[in-house]
Amino acid sequence: MTARWLRLVPLALAAAVGACPATGVPCHDRDTARIALELGDSTSLDLGESSLRLVSRPDGIRLDGGRLSIRALRPGRMDLALRSFVGRRSRFVRVDVFAPRDLALTIQTVGAQPTAWTDPAGLRAVEQELARLFRGTAIHPRLLASDPVRLPASPAFWDPDGDGHLDLVRNDDSSSPAPALDSLVRWMRGRGLRFPRVVVLQAPVRVGWSLARDVSPADSLIELSHGATLPWRDGRGSPFRYVVGSPSGRHTDTFEVTGYVGDRMRFRAMSPDGRFTHRHPARTDLVLRPEREPPAFGVSATWSQGAPPIVFLPDARKLEDPRRAARVIAREVARTLGLGDLDDKTNLMSGILRMDVESPTLRPEQVARLHESLKSHP
Repeated sequence: MTARWLRLVPLALAAAVGACPATGVPCHDRDTARIALELGDSTSLDLGESSLRLVSRPDGIRLDGGRLSIRALRPGRMDLALRSFVGRRSRFVRVDVFAPRDLALTIQTVGAQPTAWTDPAGLRAVEQELARLFRGTAIHPRLLASDPVRLPASPAFWDPDGDGHLDLVRNDDSSSPAPALDSLVRWMRGRGLRFPRVVVLQAPVRVGWSLARDVSPADSLIELSHGATLPWRDGRGSPFRYVVGSPSGRHTDTFEVTGYVGDRMRFRAMSPDGRFTHRHPARTDLVLRPEREPPAFGVSATWSQGAPPIVFLPDARKLEDPRRAARVIAREVARTLGLGDLDDKTNLMSGILRMDVESPTLRPEQVARLHESLKSHP
């Protein structure tokens, strides 16, 4: 039995929104723009034409030629209307000003033999990176450490296969949780582990992909469910190797992806004839990366109200990569607060964790959603 993967851690708007740059700098189309600011901050917007005038002039708003200057003097929303002398065309700017909001996140380690996060310098480094990721949103995260919580001696509820791993499948349907992950989340909630706690799970985790159809030894193509694809080259251009077989390790075959044919992938097995040795039923078998530790990632149990986000870090006892840990924590906190994935590699909520993007962004509507959700967390 496998637990389903629930997906795997600024600004703008309006009629048509494209990719948006960092918070405090709006993205806009020809007629509308949206800006989010923290109380007391200022920004300016080049409107691209000097024939505009403000229909009204609220405090903190100034228009010099084609540049609109905005100072956030009080929390709330301002809708600014601008009218052009040329063609009598109107443009609009929506400004949301948010009062500062502290967000105390308690890092809770949970595992079969959990240890406290004994790296205060690493914790502070993660906190500083979190502050940078949320800069301009008026949300100021702080990290606290708590005593570790031990999982029950019998792991049957999170490891029904008895193989010592919590199995997560990246590409399964996330509309309803699988029993193993769901029971783990319910156990955590029963122990009082609720957001704004963030659980760092110190237990063996295995991450894989499910098959869309059975694969026989004679097949040359493999297809994953829900249109998922496998990364097939690393940064040096070398092919990744994968293992397909049962979660218990029976009837395994090792293979490489060599290309794509529509939604299916052409593979080369590592057997002497380049074919699979065993039949692989889609109902039971998984594709797994043969690596010691999965990369850092997170799961937000959005089906269970109040459940804490769960993060998995290869270095969960002593942080060696605080930048990546902060990115994962930020994304899962944002998901817990209602943000979904975006097809925008520059956004914090990009569907793929893009560590090559130095300063990921959030759009104004995302910032507004975060603040609205935080009203439920005094």
